[in-house]
Amino acid sequence: MGENSDSDSWLGDPRLDYDLGSKAQPVLLPCSLPEYEYQLDPYMGCGHQCLYCYALCSQNGGWMNEVRSYKNLSERFADQVSQLDPQPIYMGWYSDPYQPIEAERCQTRESLQVLLDAGFSACILTKSDLVVRDIDLLLPMPEVSVGISLGFSDDSLRCLLELGTPPNHSRVTALQTLKEAGIGTYALVCPILPFLTDIPMLLESLHGYVDSVWLYPISIQQEAGRNWQNIWGVVNERYPDLATNFKAAVFNLNHEYWQKQRTLMKKWAKESDVELLVNF
Repeated sequence: MGENSDSDSWLGDPRLDYDLGSKAQPVLLPCSLPEYEYQLDPYMGCGHQCLYCYALCSQNGGWMNEVRSYKNLSERFADQVSQLDPQPIYMGWYSDPYQPIEAERCQTRESLQVLLDAGFSACILTKSDLVVRDIDLLLPMPEVSVGISLGFSDDSLRCLLELGTPPNHSRVTALQTLKEAGIGTYALVCPILPFLTDIPMLLESLHGYVDSVWLYPISIQQEAGRNWQNIWGVVNERYPDLATNFKAAVFNLNHEYWQKQRTLMKKWAKESDVELLVNF
């Protein structure tokens, strides 16, 4: 894939104007999550082809069509890490560290090796079961954690909206494998599609395999966005009887659907030993 792209394609990523091959550009960036000081995203763009992604609000769709990566990442990363005290580094904020291209390029694996050699740790978020490949590097790290996101209780719907992602059962199995290996695990149920995502079913499938679960609704900023047009087209065709209520709930977190889910989740949290963090 090419190295050049219209910057409108990379909505939301501060590395828009980066020359990823330049050693003058840092690979370790400040992290906006309060628990972590720094984050690393080995790739720019994403091959998971999620049709609801915020980045598709751009006109060109380059987020899907092109995945860019750093040149000499491990060398540059090691240089930055050497100037810091050991700490956990967050991976998975701007793009998925285990998207399909990682199987070939291994930029994430090389970065984990750098962290391990320097006595650092990692917190990872991904949609992919490929993460289990790197258990050998993750396990020796102090307080390491891995999260996997899943949002579709209907796998046929997932196939329409997450074109390049592994099926749910592969992700759940990955969490089980990580948990049994002794690695801290968490899950994101995201995006929750009102009236379509069976939250209790997903929570039940995760039981015993995660320490915590974060719940996030689908986030759509405007009806003109390509991500909404993608979702709306699928919902209108497959679920015409739900379409009107679905749309109303997507654009209103005070909708009765979300109110009912909050009540249901409060009850579930009281009866479960898993930490549940509801973000709606």
